[in-house]
Amino acid sequence: MKTLTPKQARFCELVAGGMSKSESYRNAYHANGMGDRSVRTEAHRLSHIPHIAEAIERLEEEDSAIRHTTDRLRNDWILQRLQDEAMNLRNPASARVRALEILARTQGMFTDVKHVEMHRSPGEIEEELLQKLGALNLPLSC
Repeated sequence: MKTLTPKQARFCELVAGGMSKSESYRNAYHANGMGDRSVRTEAHRLSHIPHIAEAIERLEEEDSAIRHTTDRLRNDWILQRLQDEAMNLRNPASARVRALEILARTQGMFTDVKHVEMHRSPGEIEEELLQKLGALNLPLSC
């Protein structure tokens, strides 16, 4: 693989970091005096040079792996703190129960959505509604 120049390396880092190719080009090559069209053309051309495209892809993969690891570590840290709070007898009971509730939710133990699968005809539904309304002693106007 060819070695990147310092400007090419900076361009790759900026693109992999999420900056547009044009903005990356402007920053890496100090191209503030260039027109927008020229910058777009040069940024596009540069990003399609094989060793530069490979470097961008490699950096994006590394960034993705780092983000994934960081997210996992943050989640583990939060779960550990919740476990500590739930087990700490110096905390009020309500705080311990709340920590346990949050832990249980992270494990999918509680769901706020109820799935009801019933196959009833419209007539059966209407009859049930009429019975319930009748039990409430509401005037029926059907």
